[in-house]
Amino acid sequence: MKDPKKLHPTMASALPIYKTHSAASWGSKVLFTDMFFHNWQSKKTVCGARQSIFGNNLDFSDYTAKQMFERVTFENVAQDAMAYLYDPPKKWINVTDCGNFECTGPRNLLFDFKYASYKGSPQPDSSSPSF
Repeated sequence: MKDPKKLHPTMASALPIYKTHSAASWGSKVLFTDMFFHNWQSKKTVCGARQSIFGNNLDFSDYTAKQMFERVTFENVAQDAMAYLYDPPKKWINVTDCGNFECTGPRNLLFDFKYASYKGSPQPDSSSPSF
C-alpha cells in the first residue's frame, strides 16, 4: 500500500516563493481592494531605476493569474508610471521552453478594474511614490 500524503508540510517550500511552480497558477484570480496610489511621477526613479504600479513577474513565462481591482484610487499618477510589461527574453525561443517561436505568455495579462478613479495630475517636483 502506498504511503498517504502527509496532512501538514514536512519541509520548506521551494524558494523564492514568488516563482510559479509547474501549473500552480492556472485558473487562479487575485483580488485587490481599497487601494490608493499617490504621487507616482515617472517610470524612472531619480537613480534611473524603472518603477511602475503594475507589471508582470519575470518568472511567469506562461500564465499570470487574473488581477482584479475594486475601489482603487490613482492620485497624481503619471501615465508612464502606470504599467510596465516586459518583452519575453530571446533565450526562451527554444524547443524546451516555448518552442521555436516567441513566448507570448508575458503579454497575456488581464487587469480588471471596478470602481476605479483617477484624480489630479503628477507634479514634477513631488516626492517618491507612496501606496
